[in-house]
Amino acid sequence: VSLAFSANSRLLAVAGVKQELTVWGWVASERVLHVAGCDLTMQFAFAPDGDWLAAFTTHLAAYPLDGRPVIIPPTTPGYRYCGGLVFTADGKYLLASRFLSAARHARAPGRLARWTTPAFIPQTGFEPVSPYDRLAIDASGEYLAGINSGFFQLRYARSGGYHAQEYRRVPREGSRMHLAFAPECGL
Repeated sequence: VSLAFSANSRLLAVAGVKQELTVWGWVASERVLHVAGCDLTMQFAFAPDGDWLAAFTTHLAAYPLDGRPVIIPPTTPGYRYCGGLVFTADGKYLLASRFLSAARHARAPGRLARWTTPAFIPQTGFEPVSPYDRLAIDASGEYLAGINSGFFQLRYARSGGYHAQEYRRVPREGSRMHLAFAPECGL
């Protein structure tokens, strides 16, 4: 089971063992969104304003939480998603980690795809990056962190440049990786 709160703490997203993702209105205890067929090994993310939830089913999808139609952001041929997904702190962009379909290992070349919101128009992403299983962005929008089974990287979110990285084998079998910045972390 995975959980995520929206930035305003009014919504709770719960991903369960039946490959279902449900968003609950925390205050009124009402179901806002239900999605079947989610890939629960991959990350899901709320937009900072709580208007969108991005998640992976057979593809990346942006689910509006006000009843509008689902949006499927356009993708780049030759790359597959590897799990990392985050909205920028200002809500202007959705970022997703991708890797070349032919190679999937900790140091394989990948790219960080980027779309503007709320229209989800593709923008230039960052290349090369490693295939991140999880992404996090700090509240100021200055730092982007990525993690997978082989390493952790901290990057400058606006340019994609390196800030720090560490290679260390992370146990994969039976464990899940999580990544988050503390509020007001002041890096």
